[in-house]
Amino acid sequence: MEKDTNPVSVLARTQLHCEKDLSINSIAELSGFPDIANFNRKFKELKGISPSQHRSQF
Repeated sequence: MEKDTNPVSVLARTQLHCEKDLSINSIAELSGFPDIANFNRKFKELKGISPSQHRSQF
C-alpha cells in the first residue's frame, strides 16, 4: 500500500485516534505507512504532538 502523506489526509486520519479499539500501529498500517516510526514522525510534524499524546487528549 502506498502511503499518503498529504497533510489533509494525515490530519483527517487523526479522527481514528478517537477509536480506542484501534492501536496506533494499526492506524499507521491502515494509513499506508510501512512502520510506526514514519507515521509518528509525519504525525508530529503536522500536528505538533505525537499520536499517543493526541490520543490521550480524548
